[in-house]
Amino acid sequence: MTSLGSEDKALRHCDAGAQCTTCRLPAERQCHRALIRLISSPHGGARASPLRDWAKTDLQLQRCDGCGKTPPATTVAGTFATVAPAVRAAPNAAARETVLVAGITGSTQRLSELQSLTGSGSGPIVALRRTIIDETGVGGPGRALDVNPYVSLRASHVEAAWRAWAESPSSIEPWTLLAIWMKEGLSARAASNTVPASNATDARAIYRSQYYYQNMGADHYIHFTAGAGDNAASFAPGSGAAHDAAFHSGIAAQLAAGRLPRDIGPEIDAQLTVTPPAVAGSGFTVAAGPRFQALSLMLVDAFFRENRGSTTADLGAHGTTASGNDLDAMSYMRWNMGSGRFNTMLGRSMAGNADPDGSTPALPTWALHRQVKTGEWDQPRANAIRFQYYQQAFRSIFEAGY
Repeated sequence: MTSLGSEDKALRHCDAGAQCTTCRLPAERQCHRALIRLISSPHGGARASPLRDWAKTDLQLQRCDGCGKTPPATTVAGTFATVAPAVRAAPNAAARETVLVAGITGSTQRLSELQSLTGSGSGPIVALRRTIIDETGVGGPGRALDVNPYVSLRASHVEAAWRAWAESPSSIEPWTLLAIWMKEGLSARAASNTVPASNATDARAIYRSQYYYQNMGADHYIHFTAGAGDNAASFAPGSGAAHDAAFHSGIAAQLAAGRLPRDIGPEIDAQLTVTPPAVAGSGFTVAAGPRFQALSLMLVDAFFRENRGSTTADLGAHGTTASGNDLDAMSYMRWNMGSGRFNTMLGRSMAGNADPDGSTPALPTWALHRQVKTGEWDQPRANAIRFQYYQQAFRSIFEAGY
């Protein structure tokens, strides 16, 4: 079963990875100053294209708020390496909160620094992006890659990732949570908080499921119909009961597997305040509280770790392994493709993919670190490479050293 969309529909997560006119053009892109980056064509000439063709031509706008300014100093306080052990060792909730706030504060400062650095053409992203383009072709013509991966991030997103990590003892790192969230719709158009529904309970379930589908890629916790591409889901009035059943069933399974510390379903629903229509037939209004995103990311984390465990087993069954960021990227690939397609890819012949020295790379190495060619599982590979790009870029938010 395809648990999440594999084709990156425009509404949910633009395949370009850069804000485009069809899906996610946040206000930041409409800044007072912008830097137009032209990528030279294979024939040597610089090529300009209409704005709507960013995704095809790699003509992208980059935030330039920091142009001409002195690059900020790196904030070294509140790094994950120092905060994480203290959070886990905290003797009580108050002590844990004190340490956690230090991490959130440091990361928020680093996010601001990285946004400024990247906007002025410096910082760690230039080299990271060039390495990926040279290695895989993703980021070159036809396979765009964000010039500024920080442009859509807000302090609230960083805090939600920190808090989700802190509440789950076995959680993946917060930068990996942010990478999943970004790839699955963080910067897509937000789900509407005006919800046509039968009643308040129906409206709450419909809004929650729309947000998970459109802005988090958490289809695992909604009622959907699997398809060849993206899953299909109905959010019509009266559909809330089916969404509620899927939501609570998904949570119960993760709880039974030990991937959640408690049943957080009631806590998530308590964060959603429903107001009746002001005018009959105009729809209910649903407002999300401050913990909604962090609690929901705990569900994303649990499902990702489920996929990571299955990915390790699948790779082993095909005589190969992956670790670290590569294991995470392969797990994201499985998350999008589903078990069936993922294992079909793992079983492909590598006979035609030898390296220049005549050796054959392991399949995960080929999938993530070799040129992505059309017809060679190019779409899921490019998506996983973009996820890995976000993961590495966002780690700098939580760790100093850039």
